[in-house]
Amino acid sequence: MPLLTVDLVEASKASSGAMPFALETRDVAELTRQSLGEYSERFEKVGLTPVVDPPAQPLPARVDGRLFWRALDNLLGNACKYAMPGTRLYVTLAG
Repeated sequence: MPLLTVDLVEASKASSGAMPFALETRDVAELTRQSLGEYSERFEKVGLTPVVDPPAQPLPARVDGRLFWRALDNLLGNACKYAMPGTRLYVTLAG
């Protein structure tokens, strides 16, 4: 199934309350760092320099790790597609 179709189906499930969540306490700062690491080659390829302002302490939150990754993947993917080459990507996390 094409990704856009999957997104549409999941959006429909979320809006109807039919989407299952596997909530757990996770350090979203660590999840974000891991996501940025996954994108390091793509950033280099498109000429983006991430500038990360990490929190001084862990940033715990109850999230579904899979859905949180999808949100970050969407944001970082859009940055790679639409940001001007040779620019910075600022990432700031605060609690």
